[in-house]
Amino acid sequence: MKRRELLKLGAVATAASQLPLEAGCVVPPQAATTTRSPTAPADFLAKLDGQLASMDGANFVDRFMRDQMKTEPTPKRQAKLQESDAMFRRMLRTLLITQGFRDEQPETQFDPAVQARMFDHMDEVGSTVFEVSDMIGSLSAEHRVKLKNTLKAQPDLPMAIAEAIDAQRLSACVTAIRIR
Repeated sequence: MKRRELLKLGAVATAASQLPLEAGCVVPPQAATTTRSPTAPADFLAKLDGQLASMDGANFVDRFMRDQMKTEPTPKRQAKLQESDAMFRRMLRTLLITQGFRDEQPETQFDPAVQARMFDHMDEVGSTVFEVSDMIGSLSAEHRVKLKNTLKAQPDLPMAIAEAIDAQRLSACVTAIRIR
């Protein structure tokens, strides 16, 4: 399984683990692919820094769950939501790092400063992939079935997640995250 696929599945599972079994689940958005023009390495790194900083304190899962469930969470559920938000932020950071790099032209990718930064992020990316893999592996059989059924039954749910991320993005001035 490719890392991107694992992270996308992790986003789904993170949200799924926060829902009671009778509630729906969420999936990350599939955005359109566009071609980027070459970016100066310093501009790419500055943009990446800004995007990563905007992830600090973002509460995607909490906001989405409150909108979906229309009730205030119990203190125990709130703690789980905060934990899920932290994992979701790590997944989004990993996607920003890997997808942003992947979308750049080779001139930018092979720049020594960009290479050094990507090397600096390797531990973060690797640990997030392992964390997501472990989390997915720990889902109960009941949650796996519920997740599968919900994804089949609610095809518009990805758009709801995309809108929630877009709302956060607009408030944090983050450019769109393309998940393939």
